[in-house]
Amino acid sequence: MKLFLKKIKISYSKWAFSALLNGAIGLCLLLPFGLLGQLEQQADSLSDMGAYEVANKLYIRLQEGERDVIKSFELNLKIAINEQRQNQDEKASERIKKLIAENEQKDIPDSLFGLAHHKLGVSAYSLQNYAAAIEHYQQAIRIRSNSFPETHPDIVKAYRNIAGCYEKLSKLDQALVVYEKIIELSEKNSALLQTYLTLAHLRKGGILAKKGAIQEADYYIKAGVNLVEQYANEDFYALSDAYNQAFLYQYELKNGTQMIHYAQKSLNLYLSLEESELYEEDYYEIANAHNNLAIGYEFQQAYEQAISHYQKAIAINVKHKDIRLPYLADNYNNLADLYREKEQFSLALAHIQQAIKYEKEAGVPQELAIEYYNRGEIYFEQKKYEQALLDYQKALELYVLDFEDNAKYNNPSTNSQQRGDKLSLVEILADKAAILYHFGVEKQSESLLKTALATYDTTAVFIDQIRISFQSDASKNFLATEAKSIYEDAVRAALKLYQTTKKIYFKERAFEYAERSKALVLLEAVKENNAKQRMGIDADWLTKEKDLKQQIAHLEQALFESKEAEAKANAIRLEIIDLQQQLAYLIEELEATNPSYYQLKYEVQLPQISAIQQTLTAEEAILEYLVGEENIYWFFIQAGDFKSGSIALNFPLKQWIEDVRFSISSKNKNTLNQDSLARVYADLGYRLYEAIIVPISIQVKDIQSLRIIPDGILGYLPFDALLTEKINKNLIGNYASYPFLHHNFQISYNYSIALSQEMERIQHTPKHKQILAFAPIFKSRRAAKLGTKDISLPPLLSNVRATKDLLQIYKGKGYLKEAASKLNFLSEAKDYAYLHLASHAQMNDENANYSFISFSQLGDSINKDQLLFVNELYNMKLNADMVVLSACETGIGELKEGEGIISLARAFSYAGAKSIITSLWQVDDQKTGDLMLDYYRHLKKNSSKNKALHQAKQSMIESGFQAHPYYWAGFIAIGDIRQLEERNNTIWMFGLSGLLLSALFLFFWKRRRGN
Repeated sequence: MKLFLKKIKISYSKWAFSALLNGAIGLCLLLPFGLLGQLEQQADSLSDMGAYEVANKLYIRLQEGERDVIKSFELNLKIAINEQRQNQDEKASERIKKLIAENEQKDIPDSLFGLAHHKLGVSAYSLQNYAAAIEHYQQAIRIRSNSFPETHPDIVKAYRNIAGCYEKLSKLDQALVVYEKIIELSEKNSALLQTYLTLAHLRKGGILAKKGAIQEADYYIKAGVNLVEQYANEDFYALSDAYNQAFLYQYELKNGTQMIHYAQKSLNLYLSLEESELYEEDYYEIANAHNNLAIGYEFQQAYEQAISHYQKAIAINVKHKDIRLPYLADNYNNLADLYREKEQFSLALAHIQQAIKYEKEAGVPQELAIEYYNRGEIYFEQKKYEQALLDYQKALELYVLDFEDNAKYNNPSTNSQQRGDKLSLVEILADKAAILYHFGVEKQSESLLKTALATYDTTAVFIDQIRISFQSDASKNFLATEAKSIYEDAVRAALKLYQTTKKIYFKERAFEYAERSKALVLLEAVKENNAKQRMGIDADWLTKEKDLKQQIAHLEQALFESKEAEAKANAIRLEIIDLQQQLAYLIEELEATNPSYYQLKYEVQLPQISAIQQTLTAEEAILEYLVGEENIYWFFIQAGDFKSGSIALNFPLKQWIEDVRFSISSKNKNTLNQDSLARVYADLGYRLYEAIIVPISIQVKDIQSLRIIPDGILGYLPFDALLTEKINKNLIGNYASYPFLHHNFQISYNYSIALSQEMERIQHTPKHKQILAFAPIFKSRRAAKLGTKDISLPPLLSNVRATKDLLQIYKGKGYLKEAASKLNFLSEAKDYAYLHLASHAQMNDENANYSFISFSQLGDSINKDQLLFVNELYNMKLNADMVVLSACETGIGELKEGEGIISLARAFSYAGAKSIITSLWQVDDQKTGDLMLDYYRHLKKNSSKNKALHQAKQSMIESGFQAHPYYWAGFIAIGDIRQLEERNNTIWMFGLSGLLLSALFLFFWKRRRGN
């Protein structure tokens, strides 16, 4: 089940939108104030005190006797502004329109004409005619531009109001463009326009958060909050708006603790005032803060506190019901959600009915759509599928423009425009699909199940559209996590259709959705690299892109490690924002001018079973997993067979994998009880095999090479080390006799089959078809900090020796000891087909981008400049057919559901490596060197990579002492496992010499025959 779509309330505060709500824009008049008559001064004073009606009587009296055209225009405009202040917007609008029409041909100053159009925009906004308001604000900008510079506050203010209108119209992309314009203009005159600069950062961050672009939102929100606290810390309206936007961001992250933190900060600002100091609008902000506090407490399952705050919000909004209807509807909507969570369905329905009633009166279609969606959720929980389906269809009709289809099984076009953010549309469609699935199962209806699958197809297209719109991988990863449960449900629906119809087509559709749930961000990066190569993108453009990405990566690292004052950190954020915007413009330009490149980069081509089978020999097979909430789905592919199925997740998979890993990887930790660990491994090694391999019924005798596509927590599991039989108690510890799964298959891995195919398609052109090897030394024993993580890099005893021996097997170039620097790697790595790094590496589970592999450390303390981080690899372009990471933990890192484990190995794939040999835990220096040398010896004999690694592991097992899986099972092969195509320079020269000799022989032979 998905979450309710919550109704967060962030209203336009006095600080943020005073121009829109109150019309409180200072008159930009050419006439000096001192020349105004005493009567006008009195009227102005009355206006300032809020006595608008009395003031207008004086203005009318003045205007009736005024002969000066300009002065008459000004007085009429003041009358209209006071009418707006009294909420008489229709009257004000008519007055201003008449005023403009009568004076169109007269010599009225641009300042006054511009202000008149601006005020028309204010009235149109108040009357909820946002499209008209935008036109008037734009006209005001055009007029004012004749006299004012583009950075004039009145011009920037009009842009701010246009952005607010776009937000009201739910045209978030257009609003973002305008906020970018405001930032651009405000930065040119930040001393005068600091308020607008700050506001634009906050609002842009809030929109990006709603769209799911979490990484981009992070910088804007934090920068905006800091700017407010720095420049407007006396203005609690400004602070409140900043805290509201920060709350919105934390809501998207589902961080209840931080939601409460920011909502409480906003509430405290208003509660700090005496009641006599509170304006009516302040009570609205207090109500919104209570609503948002309640959401935070509800996320923490502190239901009684949440109910209390919802009720406080309702009490305030009821008092101001005439203008607070939408907010009242939201309070009841959110309370309904709470009661649904508590399974108090009658209370939930009663509250959602109230929400619908108030929302209908308010007349905002996209908000009413959310209420219908949420009522559908309640019916869904009650298994009232027909009623739920009707409500979801109503929600779609309201949420999507030009979609009026009472046929509850139809869906909007994937080219349609929605009234709100696309993520909410995805939620509605996904839950409609889920309802159709459950309804179909209940009714045993093939038709309903097919409609469910078709609805998932529509949802998937919208998800792709969202993903393509994001710039940062972090935001794409966030989306992948959100989408994974949807893809899992689609797999379930497709497999149910297969069971019902026995049509292979539906089993293939299930496989397609399993592929969608894996590493699409990484696949896009690899496709992008291939597209750039195939399209021959201009070298200057590539250089600009690389420079910008490197600058951003450097600043992000500085921010990650920053221990400076928050103001210094914020300066870094603002610089990152500027560089990211430059990069976005650069990429947009390339994609707009190269449509073929755009298609190659983004087109999702999911692998077809028949095409996969054609690439497999009789001895090869692929096993792909999808770990869901209740089941593990699997797909087994051979040249002549395709099987699928599910395994009930009724056992503690995560705990078993963690225990197996710990029992193996703790071999050299002498403080632990090795006998106890051996028993744990013997038990769980077999139980895991029984749970996740046996149900698949793999025919061992027919298969030699098995490629595994793991998912989720399975990515941490060394499948080689699973045990195919129970271990007799008397044999525990006699590892050489263990029935490892390793004995049955040559096992390799990849992140997805689509990625595997893309990696095999890569055509590298390195300068040298040789190995470039690095074996750094580590003199420092002093630990260092990276973020909150400790870094310790003790001396390695065998890496230099093993690397020298390696270079005797495979000719190439080696950087050893002091020469094994990061600079040498960065300058030469792109020129070699094979890279070997025998070093220290360390995963960072705090931030996966700062997992690293180290080059030589020569001083007393660790030099972080010699660490190569994951996010730096993202910006590299390698020509490597193989990268061997002979180091610890290079294959593990932070697990991102829907994308995989963010590791050094993945980063090398991102940079263009076709295959990677990597490790799953901290490894033994000497034994790793021995394993790697044996691997290269077998590789030299024209073995495939997985076969060579398998043979090296087998040698260790047969050695007896090194049969413990700690020594060998941690190393795995990822990617293109075919044998290396060794064409070093010597071989190339011999080949060329042979061709020349053959040509000479033919030449002389022909001459002899001719004679």
